[in-house]
Amino acid sequence: MGELAVIVPSRERPHNIARLIDAMNRTCRGDTTLIVGVDSDDPHLSTYCQFSECETVESQRVPLVTWLNDLARSCAHKYRFIGHIGDDNVPRTVGWDTRIMESLERNLFCFGDDLDPRRPAGW
Repeated sequence: MGELAVIVPSRERPHNIARLIDAMNRTCRGDTTLIVGVDSDDPHLSTYCQFSECETVESQRVPLVTWLNDLARSCAHKYRFIGHIGDDNVPRTVGWDTRIMESLERNLFCFGDDLDPRRPAGW
């Protein structure tokens, strides 16, 4: 069983996945697997499938929440923890994945700080 699966929906933005893979290679310290979900009609499907550093899951286009729930259920028996980020996220903190798993172990829920400058201090 793996430790953490990070599921990421993406459509027509394989360049974002390439950037995310690079960031994860630089920052992940735990047993973390990137799982990218793409629509079977995505014009860039073949590009997504060329990434060897992640698992690509192809499916018919469905609403995002349906997709997230279906993929999380399919991962539940293979991973101890399951998380979700957007394909526009870029992890910067070294060891973020292990910190997330430690928090999930204690709290059963975790939400990372995206450092959005529009958010008021103390939010």
